[in-house]
Amino acid sequence: MSTASGEMQHRINGLQGQDTAEISLVTLEAWVLQAVEQFKPDKGTLRVGSVGDNWNDAVELETQLHGGAKDALVKLRGRDVRQVVREYRKADSDFIAFLRLDGNPDAGSIGTMLVLRFMERKEVRVQDGSCGQLLELHFRVHQEGLDLHIASPSAVSARKLAQHSPVARDSECASGSDLSAIWGWNATVPTAVQRCVHDIIAERAWQHPNAPAVAAWDGELDYQQLDQLSSRLAHYLVDDSDYVVITSLSKYFSGYADVMAGSVILNPNSRHYDPLRKRMRATYENNLFVEDAIRLESNSRNFLPRMARINETTQYLVDQLSLLVHPASPLTRIFYPSVCSSRRFYERQMRPLLSPERRPGYGGVFTMEFGDIASASVFFDHLHVYKGLSFGADVCLAAPYVQMTGLDDQKQASTNGVKETIIRFSVGLEEAEEILQRINVAMDAANQVWMPKILEKSY
Repeated sequence: MSTASGEMQHRINGLQGQDTAEISLVTLEAWVLQAVEQFKPDKGTLRVGSVGDNWNDAVELETQLHGGAKDALVKLRGRDVRQVVREYRKADSDFIAFLRLDGNPDAGSIGTMLVLRFMERKEVRVQDGSCGQLLELHFRVHQEGLDLHIASPSAVSARKLAQHSPVARDSECASGSDLSAIWGWNATVPTAVQRCVHDIIAERAWQHPNAPAVAAWDGELDYQQLDQLSSRLAHYLVDDSDYVVITSLSKYFSGYADVMAGSVILNPNSRHYDPLRKRMRATYENNLFVEDAIRLESNSRNFLPRMARINETTQYLVDQLSLLVHPASPLTRIFYPSVCSSRRFYERQMRPLLSPERRPGYGGVFTMEFGDIASASVFFDHLHVYKGLSFGADVCLAAPYVQMTGLDDQKQASTNGVKETIIRFSVGLEEAEEILQRINVAMDAANQVWMPKILEKSY
């Protein structure tokens, strides 16, 4: 609602449970990038510090911007800015962001100053004799929502803004009813959707291919057409660094450990495609035996339902084994995408759920880490599954991965925090309860070795 001439304050609800530091960082980032894009400065200065009557009181951080949104984004997402904002949010303290954009002589722009206060509305104003203050926002995140107080430019600054800002020059001021409608549209933050837009469109294209997706003045598209066109466009947007994709076909694609094969795919959109294709044609020798090719094709026919089952079984095993990880257990960690800190990076690459057979998952390989070599060895010896370094078969396979590599690889693994006590487990097509029972038998044996050491430490 309006509070005075040229001023407005508003509350946005629906932020319960959100990270207030991240909200502050996103707001700061959007605010700075908008200003940089709008005024196209030659250079600038961003300062973040405690609130005071003058902008240079108790400044905690100062960073130079050298023009352009790309440089600003790198600085905003750097460790220093994030750390300062998080410290203020952790202490629940008011702070201020001060942005000065120096004029760009080539663009004929003036020096500008903008202020973003992460605090309740106050009458304190920042002033700088060398440039006019254009806009001041008071921004406050709390459990109920987000409060905004916007102080619009003074008459002189507003005229300068209109002279040097194409957007302000070409736009008309919104009326009171227009502003009320805008705030009404944005009164509540929509529920966050943790999915990519292209995945949502792909799912809709599979479910309702003929439903209208785009209706514009120059044409219409249904979801199937939109998905096909966007897929064709995506081939031209692939990062040119992806020259070659090399993968094994002996593992899950074959799935039965009875044939060895691999594949090489050249990216036709790469600028290196033609020379690489010529080199491959000149040097490639097809050593794949015809009977192996027939077997590989036959094995791959049930790849999708087979992987869906393996994904489901593996997730079940990981969920059950995670319950066994505690201070008194020889099992110290489980490594699997769904229970690791890197889960979000893996999920960005997952396909959408298009059908029961095309259910995305985290794969059929997980790793168990034990407290010492003795308990890991006893577990491995009592684990009644096939043993070997491969994976992706129709039966379970286990391997003491670091122990079975060379000495040089063991040193490198140790340097990077990979312990000798890990057991890599590849899930097959056996029943989930049967696999779990075999693992539990081996865990009981490992506990017999581990528990005396725990009891000895407790006395």
